[in-house]
Amino acid sequence: MDFCISPGILMLAIIRIGCFMNGCCRGTAMWVKDKPFVYPVQLIECSLDFCLLGIIMMNRIKKRFRGCLIFLFMVLYGIMRFFLEYYRNTSKTDNLFIGRSDRYLSADTRTVLSNGQIFSIITFIAGLVVLILIYRKMKKEK
Repeated sequence: MDFCISPGILMLAIIRIGCFMNGCCRGTAMWVKDKPFVYPVQLIECSLDFCLLGIIMMNRIKKRFRGCLIFLFMVLYGIMRFFLEYYRNTSKTDNLFIGRSDRYLSADTRTVLSNGQIFSIITFIAGLVVLILIYRKMKKEK
């Protein structure tokens, strides 16, 4: 997996460029001087993906996290994607756990997470748990 993670991140960054050119996955609109400004979330995520690629490559060259780069990626990408979802134009009221038919849903949509945020929390936790287990195992072996 250590050999596959770097090309995977590069592919993810290129896909985000495609999203920007296609107009999908766009950010939320903000009005500035009576003109709409849409956050370029795709380009922000693309640049952060390249930063993440640099971090992964540095750790690969220095042979840190050997055999665990995928889990390091899961932790870092989970954090990154969670915060980017606040600027993405995705539904925060209609996700896997709370549907539109839920009559108890509050009007304040900031309290509900989007599907992307839910999956990034799951990804972060899974990656962190595995990294901790591997670290403990390595510590016992020494």
